[in-house]
Amino acid sequence: MSEMNMIHTLQIPSNGVRVIEGKIEAPKMIKVAAYCRVSTDMEIQQRSLDIQIEAFNKVIREHPGWELAGIYADKGISGTSVLHREEFKRMIADAKAGKIQYILAKSISRFARNTVDVLTYVRELKDYGVSVFFEKEKLDTGNVTSEFLLSIFAANAQEEIYSLSNNMKVGRRMRAAAGIAQWTHLFGYRRDEEGNWIIEENEAKIVRRVFEDYVNGDSLTEIAQKLNAEGVPTIKNKGSWSWSVIAHMLRNERYMGDILIQKSYISDPIKHTRVDNRDAKLKQYYKEDNHPAIVSKDVFRMAQVILAMKSKLRGSGQYPYYGILKCPICGENMVRFDVTRNNHTHAWTCGGKYTPKGNSRKDRSSCPPYYFVDYYLDDAFWKNMMSLDQGELSEIADGKNKEKAAAAREILRLMPDGQHFPRIEYKMLRMLVKRILFPQWNIMKVNWKCGLSSEVKMDFAKAGDHPYPTIERKAVEHETKLGHFTKETYLINGKPLIEACPNRQIVSIRRNQDVVLNLVIMEPKSYEASVPCVYGDKSIVDKEKLARGVEE
Repeated sequence: MSEMNMIHTLQIPSNGVRVIEGKIEAPKMIKVAAYCRVSTDMEIQQRSLDIQIEAFNKVIREHPGWELAGIYADKGISGTSVLHREEFKRMIADAKAGKIQYILAKSISRFARNTVDVLTYVRELKDYGVSVFFEKEKLDTGNVTSEFLLSIFAANAQEEIYSLSNNMKVGRRMRAAAGIAQWTHLFGYRRDEEGNWIIEENEAKIVRRVFEDYVNGDSLTEIAQKLNAEGVPTIKNKGSWSWSVIAHMLRNERYMGDILIQKSYISDPIKHTRVDNRDAKLKQYYKEDNHPAIVSKDVFRMAQVILAMKSKLRGSGQYPYYGILKCPICGENMVRFDVTRNNHTHAWTCGGKYTPKGNSRKDRSSCPPYYFVDYYLDDAFWKNMMSLDQGELSEIADGKNKEKAAAAREILRLMPDGQHFPRIEYKMLRMLVKRILFPQWNIMKVNWKCGLSSEVKMDFAKAGDHPYPTIERKAVEHETKLGHFTKETYLINGKPLIEACPNRQIVSIRRNQDVVLNLVIMEPKSYEASVPCVYGDKSIVDKEKLARGVEE
């Protein structure tokens, strides 16, 4: 054994006391790490980070007995939370594994700007036998009195971020009032050195396609599935296309060249809680023609109407006939709802006049309860189109009135194949139809934008499908092979109901009429397309759901 590792025994002759010396070991190297952070990716901040790293490297190299355990650096990450600070979390894990004994940090605010996080992680590191030295505050957490001072300094750092956040908010709102929006990366656009918006044509083609497919009738999910199947890259090539991504794109006014500033805001700078500003609790600023548009304003606005018509928050949705179908009694717009029977058929009834707040149909319309089932409307619409004279349409198509000519050409394009009509879409109705009327309960009349009108009879397969069935009970004479007999039964529109379960069918018809009377229609918000919210039977929709619908 070397002399340094031996235990020496010395005798003291004067008093006979022996002195036993302990082991004398060579000094061990202390594993020292450094943590650096900058909050943005700006070039000046990047230089600051490089300076921090070089300074800590130099200190550790020049300090005797210190061994570099690593430099942990988070770039462009806020210090208010450790949630996205991957290097910080890696440093804590290495300390737990015994790879670090001492940590250097420029200041408490660089380590964390949340008092709770500072104290929590300092205590956790202390449990691992690791101390932290904060250069600016000259504070070493290995000292006995450090935690009291640390809590004071950390609270000051947290207060500083609130102050800085308020200053930044003032600056952002001043820029917003001047129509200057904060740049965020947007699929289809880039920004040049002078800050101008530049269209990135390869991505812009995808944006135009998304809008075109949607207004032509494709659903959000169908569009997303097509793009994924073709391998079309998303923004920054992250993730895949989904219906929510498509919906967000369709609602973004920046694609038509306008910009709405302050759609949301941070309510808590520590937790980074972002709040939707749809109700404009903070002032919003709208600037038209702020930059080059990728889609036209007409296409964008049509997409907004369709989004509102198909919205799940609006009950069964109002697509595609809302604004086209007129009540046969009062002439107001009809609304769509779910008929409460086994297959939940969609149907249309009178929506009544708008009132300041949503209420039951019976409170906003004096019309009797009735409804037209969807598939009868579709069938009658195509029959009306096929009844038009092609010669007249050809003359109109060659005429000077552009709107009528365009409508006539589109009708002629759709007419040849009368057996395989496409789905009826809002874009089609908007181009071809002025309004759809019902002179009688079983007659549909269409006023076409080409200047013509047509009407056809609607054939209802079931008694319960009639829009306004008259029900009476009386004795009816029947004739069979065994002779004549008279039996009391129900008559619907004058025809005896001889099905297997007449009472059940009558109850079903009565219940559906009650549903129409109790149909709850909510008013749209001012910034949305003028499409009513329909929530179905009042007895089914509880008050809490209705209240939640109004808030959303």
